[in-house]
Amino acid sequence: KFDLPAMPVKLSDWPDRTDLKASLVGQDNEAILHEMLGLSDAQIAELYTAQVLIKAPPGAEPAAAAS
Repeated sequence: KFDLPAMPVKLSDWPDRTDLKASLVGQDNEAILHEMLGLSDAQIAELYTAQVLIKAPPGAEPAAAAS
């Protein structure tokens, strides 16, 4: 079971959802790697150093939900 953030189809009289925002690239990396994989800060830092992980540049805006 999972929640759908929006209708999977677009009906002509259904209002658009403009309140949904996507995370920035890499915004959730640390939380996911800590919580789900149990990686340490040092292990995550190594992944950034090896350019396995990336983050969005400072000041980047989250993408709006597709309508």
